[in-house]
Amino acid sequence: MGFMDDMSKRISAFQADVEKSIMGSKKKCGHVLGSKSDNSATASGSGHKLSESTTEPKAQSTIVRVRFTEAGTLGMTVSRGEKNLPQVTTVHREGVAEKAGICKGDIVTTLNGEEIDTFKKCMDILKKGERPLEIVFSRALSEKEARRVAQAKAALERDGAWNRRVASRPQGGKLANTRNPVSSTEEANLSNPETRAAWEAAAQRHAEQTRELGYDPYKPLLTGTSASSQSASRPPPQKKDEGTRLGGNDESKDYDTASTEVQVALQALASSDKGTEAQEACVATLLKLLDNVLNKTDEKFRRVRLANANIQAKILEIEGGLEILIAAGFQLQPDGDETILQLPNNFSRPRCQASYDALSELKSQFASSSS
Repeated sequence: MGFMDDMSKRISAFQADVEKSIMGSKKKCGHVLGSKSDNSATASGSGHKLSESTTEPKAQSTIVRVRFTEAGTLGMTVSRGEKNLPQVTTVHREGVAEKAGICKGDIVTTLNGEEIDTFKKCMDILKKGERPLEIVFSRALSEKEARRVAQAKAALERDGAWNRRVASRPQGGKLANTRNPVSSTEEANLSNPETRAAWEAAAQRHAEQTRELGYDPYKPLLTGTSASSQSASRPPPQKKDEGTRLGGNDESKDYDTASTEVQVALQALASSDKGTEAQEACVATLLKLLDNVLNKTDEKFRRVRLANANIQAKILEIEGGLEILIAAGFQLQPDGDETILQLPNNFSRPRCQASYDALSELKSQFASSSS
């Protein structure tokens, strides 16, 4: 699975959690035009088995769609509310409306595609008993729910913009043009078994040299940074009691996978229009976070609060900043009324190390270009 696909899945799962928290899994809050509970609707969307319902964040309210397919009572009471609008004032216990996730206070806005602007119009349609019946409600969000929805929406928009950037970048894009130890002629003739074997052997030697030296000897730098300065920027020795240690080829694979993902994010960071000062501040903050992860055992260093003003200014506002933490293994998760980045207890140390190494290299290049 690709890096961006994985990230998109994580954010989509988070949005689903937000929607579920808004709908409520077994919330008992709201009335029915009657109280029978043998009516039913068909499930999809937010996870309510007896209703086909979805939620759509919209400013400080959310739109809830419910489709009823069988004849019978709806299990809720609709009364005249503010501005002569139909509002749910009671939801019968164990009724169809409750099982569909309808709550007290919801306002009816549409019935079977027809906009409802008065209480009388709503009641005239409901009394006909038409089925299937699709009702669209408007539900006011609490301050906490509104914040969570806004954070999830912002994360999804950021993910979409990032996917478009990755899709439009030149193939094989890196921080700088790279020169592989394998010649372009060999690459063009990989259909030849002997050439392919030689290419794979050279690629393996290339990866081994990069790991042993701590930098890529075949890759030109953004500036005149020397190999010795890159080597000097490598992180402190790793501790032995934190994170997952994968042995041999597995460890190398984890490191190489993260390196590839980080390079894509670093390309965006290095070309950010925020300016060199903001780029350097982003790199320094990311290095500090990863250094704490690699060298300190306290669990608090594996949590990043996205609501933190410093994190927002130095990481989230710089393109590529959030993606570097995702490449290192951090995961977007809800935490109460906010969103955080959490590194699992069994996180992969090689992934964090690869992200740290790539950031250290970029920091050295920034230092050389300013000297």
